[in-house]
Amino acid sequence: MGDHLRGDFGAGITTITLDSQHNRNALSGPLLREFVSELERIDLEQTRVVVLRHVGPAFCSGVDLRAGDVSAMAELPPLLESLWNLSAPVIAVIDGAVRGGGMGIIATADIVLSTPESSFGLSEVRIGVTPTTIWPLVAQRLVPSAQYLALTGEAFDGLHAARVGFVTETHSGVELEAELDRYVNGILCSAPNAVAATKRMLRLHSGPLNAGDDLSAVLDPLAEDSIARFQSPEAEEGIAAFLEKRSPRWAPQRA
Repeated sequence: MGDHLRGDFGAGITTITLDSQHNRNALSGPLLREFVSELERIDLEQTRVVVLRHVGPAFCSGVDLRAGDVSAMAELPPLLESLWNLSAPVIAVIDGAVRGGGMGIIATADIVLSTPESSFGLSEVRIGVTPTTIWPLVAQRLVPSAQYLALTGEAFDGLHAARVGFVTETHSGVELEAELDRYVNGILCSAPNAVAATKRMLRLHSGPLNAGDDLSAVLDPLAEDSIARFQSPEAEEGIAAFLEKRSPRWAPQRA
């Protein structure tokens, strides 16, 4: 456990909680380094899902302007790359404010849950800078018509974040925790290698097909990969479990 965040593991779930409340979880050098170090410690043989959470009224307030040293921003890209490349699905749970670089951190997640009242913003232009480092990640979540948010720097709530694609779902209180449990359970009941392969697929093939695309060139390698998956030991277990009407070995066992 570090001074700015804490990591916990149990039942296939690694939870990383930002806990630097004195500066609203701002992106200081120490927090960024602790974050990367925590990710490096994750045992991906045991971790099936990574959950990002926060303590206090802000998930992340952006770069730590009060520290007077923005050189820490050079340490943000390695963090974003580490999060983006995790083979395990990442779920971010937001109940508060997110600004600046925090938007980039959330954009690396596969699933983002927030309360309706949570506040989001690409506020860089309001202080004379740009969201250049995080934009490629944020842009792949936002619908094109919402790119104006980077130009105005205006804040928007969780409901609007869901409408423009940045947030997966919004829920309040116990409902938020229930939805988190539902997503986590869905991942834990699914085959680990198949989930990792599906995450890679989503990263590589999330864009629309174009009229001029050679469809066979796109689909043939994917079909080969799909056939290989059907012949894997994991698929053999999953199909056997389905036919025998039992839970596969990787699923949580009911008491």
